[in-house]
Amino acid sequence: MLKPTPKIIGELRGWFPPSRLVGWKYELDGDRARAVQAAERQIALNRTNACVVNGAAYGDGFGLVTGAGKCEHVPDTRSLYRALAGWMAC
Repeated sequence: MLKPTPKIIGELRGWFPPSRLVGWKYELDGDRARAVQAAERQIALNRTNACVVNGAAYGDGFGLVTGAGKCEHVPDTRSLYRALAGWMAC
């Protein structure tokens, strides 16, 4: 039987203050706008710099959310890796 593990994402900023932190949100319910809002909430609550969002609610591809109202849609994993690498290089 699987046992839930505690989420540590909220602790990471304290452990790694100057780091760029990226979370992940897999959303099943709702639509793309709600999925992106969930990613924006994760960024705010956990003090991360970005969040990748996907799942049935988001639809095809991925969203790289880097702040309120800032979501770059990428169609596939290769594009996601490129977008993340470009974002990290800034």
